[in-house]
Amino acid sequence: MSMAFRLNQSAAQQIVETVKSVCGKDVNYIQPDGKIAASTDASRIGDFHEIGFESARTLKTIEVRESEKYHGTQPGVNMPFLWKGELTAVIGVTGDPDEVRTYAALARRIASLLLREHELDLADQSRRNRAGYVVNALVSGQHLEREFLDGFLAKHHLSDRSLLRAIVLVPAGDMTGDIRPEQESGELFAAAGTDLISFRYPREYVILCESRRTEPLLRRLSSWIHPEQGTFLAGIGSAETVFQADRSYRTASLALQSLRGHAGTAFWESLDMELLLSSAPMKVQKLLREKTADKLDPADIRCLDAYFSCNLSVKAASEKLFIHKNTLQYHLDRVYRLTGYNPRRFRDAMVLWTGLSLPES
Repeated sequence: MSMAFRLNQSAAQQIVETVKSVCGKDVNYIQPDGKIAASTDASRIGDFHEIGFESARTLKTIEVRESEKYHGTQPGVNMPFLWKGELTAVIGVTGDPDEVRTYAALARRIASLLLREHELDLADQSRRNRAGYVVNALVSGQHLEREFLDGFLAKHHLSDRSLLRAIVLVPAGDMTGDIRPEQESGELFAAAGTDLISFRYPREYVILCESRRTEPLLRRLSSWIHPEQGTFLAGIGSAETVFQADRSYRTASLALQSLRGHAGTAFWESLDMELLLSSAPMKVQKLLREKTADKLDPADIRCLDAYFSCNLSVKAASEKLFIHKNTLQYHLDRVYRLTGYNPRRFRDAMVLWTGLSLPES
């Protein structure tokens, strides 16, 4: 199949606009069937270009002068453009042929460079898609053909005995605004410096990383997961072999829950009470959540989080939240009134902390 069928309209438009920026003339990117696929004159896109079609058919450069009239054609030079020996398109530069002839040749050269770049982008995207497929299959516990997997691992300098960690990244808080996932994922790929990333709907990224390379990778992602300035949470799972990557993913997801929506990182190894919570039946978890966290508003929960993280110190928690101590006392009283659990008492505080640590109902 020729490159013409694989080049999308956006890339073709980039070609004509780049050429026009050099020569200042209108430029058309004409498909072999004579249809104008891209043009610096938007009104001509989709029109039939008779001389472009003839140039494609004969593989010859055709010049049109003012005195000559052809359907859908203006004076200019129309030059067939071949890529790897196959006709891709005809590039037409509008104007007096004596003036634009050299620009047509230059246009073909620019098109070659842009097509090469486009081809490399496609290859890069294909490689990322393949890696994403493998990562998703491994963390989901799906079967992969052994020969294919061995070849994939070898290309990434891994083996079936390599110890890997799953790193699960999700947005911190409510990030449902003006998001462009394709831009975000591209930036994340660049920051992480690895292809072993899978995007999982709606906005979860999973990275498989050699255990010994975890810390360097997290440093590269520091601006994304910084506890104060970051926009993502990162849960880091247990170190497992390739065929147990699904277990690492599950432990990373559990570590993620312990962050309770706040940017930062949590390692599976740092969990303690969360391990007990994860083993409780979902019905029990739901009942406890309904008795505690589900009765509170975001301000109450924010105050409780700070209060617990400061070891039940009202002074330290109010300073952390930049609020007056009396404001924090008000929220603690409100929690007691709404739930029946007094956060100033150790046992009640443990119940409330447990409720906050559970996933939302």
